[in-house]
Amino acid sequence: MRRISLAVFVLIVPFTLSAQTTIFFEDFEGTGDEVYISDTNGLTGAPQWDYQNSIAGEGRLRMNAGVGFARSGTKAATMDRVPGGAFQINYLILNLDMSVYSASNPIYLSFFYMHHSEESHPNDSVWVRGSSADPWVGLYDLYANRATEGTYKNVTGQDISSALGGAGQSFSSTFQIRFGQEDNYPATSTTPTDG
Repeated sequence: MRRISLAVFVLIVPFTLSAQTTIFFEDFEGTGDEVYISDTNGLTGAPQWDYQNSIAGEGRLRMNAGVGFARSGTKAATMDRVPGGAFQINYLILNLDMSVYSASNPIYLSFFYMHHSEESHPNDSVWVRGSSADPWVGLYDLYANRATEGTYKNVTGQDISSALGGAGQSFSSTFQIRFGQEDNYPATSTTPTDG
């Protein structure tokens, strides 16, 4: 019965001994007030991102869910469902050309996320895969590691390279990161709801 606001910003960083270089940064401030309720490739203002849901018209991604949802600025990617009752699954998928890297390059993911009294479901997680043809590899359990409802958690240094290498995968031109959310109610506020 609970929901999650995911990925207020995503930072993908290769760490070296002497410097830190940002490969990709997203804070969703380039988006408008879009609401997505069906599968969409290339979000408005954030074209590297796709949205998928398990029940068209019932799963939902909002780029501006209201006051208190954004960590800074005015935008955040909030996944929940439209008012209803059946459980559904939402995915926010980042597509990047990472073909110049290999799994031996140390690449890390950092992001902020907030849950709105989310309950445990298999799709409240983050996955990666080296290419769009590879199986998804678990990277981070959003539910097990959540902060207090309505509070953003800063997740840093999730080792993408090790996850891919351990699964026999490597980076490619169709590398993807998937943020998932599963539940059965809308996020009507930052705390006593789903999303």
